[in-house]
Amino acid sequence: MIKKAVLSFVVSAVSLIAFVAVQPTSLVTLYQPKVPKALQK
Repeated sequence: MIKKAVLSFVVSAVSLIAFVAVQPTSLVTLYQPKVPKALQK
């Protein structure tokens, strides 16, 4: 039971990391929705 919980947690963590790595611009948009256009180069 414990191993299953740990495994599912690891899978979730890896998925989250992969998602963040694939979409860094989306992450920036989420945390900084009002980024000046000068910084968007």
